[in-house]
Amino acid sequence: MCASDLRTEANADLDTEVVVIGAGIAGLVAAWDIARLGYRVRVLERSDWVGGRMHAISLAGLPIELGAESFATRGGAVAALLGELGLAASIVTPRRRPAWTVASGASYRMPAAGALGIPVHPFAADTRRVLGLRGAWGLALEPWRPRSLLPATASLAEIARERLGQDVLEKLIAPVTEGVHSASPDALRLDAHPELEREYARTGSLLRSARLARASRSAAGGAVQSLAGGMSVLIARLVRELRAEGAAVHTGVQDLSLDRDGKGWAVRWAGGECSAQSVVLAVPPSVSEQLLANSDTNAEHPSAQATPCQSNAVGTAVETVVVVVTEPRLLSAPRGTGALIRAGHPRIRAKALTHMNAKWAWLDQAVEPGTHVLRLSYGSRGGTPATEALSGAEAAELALSDASEVFGIRLDPDNVQAHARARWVIPPRSSASAPAPGVVVTGEAYAGTGLASVVPHARAAARTVISALSKSHRREPPI
Repeated sequence: MCASDLRTEANADLDTEVVVIGAGIAGLVAAWDIARLGYRVRVLERSDWVGGRMHAISLAGLPIELGAESFATRGGAVAALLGELGLAASIVTPRRRPAWTVASGASYRMPAAGALGIPVHPFAADTRRVLGLRGAWGLALEPWRPRSLLPATASLAEIARERLGQDVLEKLIAPVTEGVHSASPDALRLDAHPELEREYARTGSLLRSARLARASRSAAGGAVQSLAGGMSVLIARLVRELRAEGAAVHTGVQDLSLDRDGKGWAVRWAGGECSAQSVVLAVPPSVSEQLLANSDTNAEHPSAQATPCQSNAVGTAVETVVVVVTEPRLLSAPRGTGALIRAGHPRIRAKALTHMNAKWAWLDQAVEPGTHVLRLSYGSRGGTPATEALSGAEAAELALSDASEVFGIRLDPDNVQAHARARWVIPPRSSASAPAPGVVVTGEAYAGTGLASVVPHARAAARTVISALSKSHRREPPI
């Protein structure tokens, strides 16, 4: 969401109780939970928009998400937040169309029911088409095998290979981790899917765990959902509610610094300053570490150095390229809602393609007949996106070429109406918790990937702040 209208003049006289640094979804959710209890909150954001990787633009007259376009329903935390914000009626479910995997020399439908690529119905036709009857039997018998003796540090690939076999790992799990998590299953652990990890620890079976995880998602209405108009609707609503609660939201904040100020914090930036009792750092670990390193925190509180923020770890650079193209032959959605592309494909550089208007009915109703919105993703852990060195026009040309390969239909560059791109860096995971007194951290680096992980983490961070404030103010904490 563009937020030039959110710029406010710094008011040094404002008795701010909480400063939230970072206006991504984690920062906004934490800020709202705190502000709606009557605490004075100020949100500071370096970029010129709020929402972080939940960012939409207008392209060919359409609202297009360049970042997160849906949320996992697991746990129910996101749906609960949407309900509290009055957005429950805007929740939408993707069309019931299959997703595909495109590999070198083969394209196949992914089994409709699964968790992290693990199919829950071994003998379903879509599972047998990928694994064959022998592979289906092997999958079906997995729950009766002895528990694994692999250590807790084992990778997802090691566990899946031992429990399910190489075929399931390569054909079903790897496309999901590469396309969704931007990482090989060798580089992930089961905590990439917290629900699956929890059930596996209890049952010792990946198939049973996938079934239980899938069952809870089905009860919530599907594995993923979104909002009519796109996920940026959530960002706009949060900003509206924050302003209604009297919170200040600043974008374009530069030269930010933190320093201890008695029992609180002095927060300064170019053109403004304030003091606060508590600070929420909803920014990547490297930024948090830099802010605290430049303050006098470590000198006054040496224990604050004990929790590393892993600033030396390298984040994962990803790029999204969206192409709006006129092509009547795509009306049949030949790859369903989209495709995951196996790494190493000789002619395709993208890792995933989403046929946006085939996936979301609200967007399909907004496009002109014959117009299609294609979103391609590039980049994975340990590498650079194939689009990184390209101009905008060159990136769109590559995306169109990749889409042509995925669909098996030549898409004419002359039929492209518009294109756009965005670059994001997914921060590395961090175990930091309370880096300094009066400071809490939240965000994707601490919670894990996706709104289903980030939202409850942000709300927990808000509760920590509220509890501390309620003690100092002798207020009752929220129920």
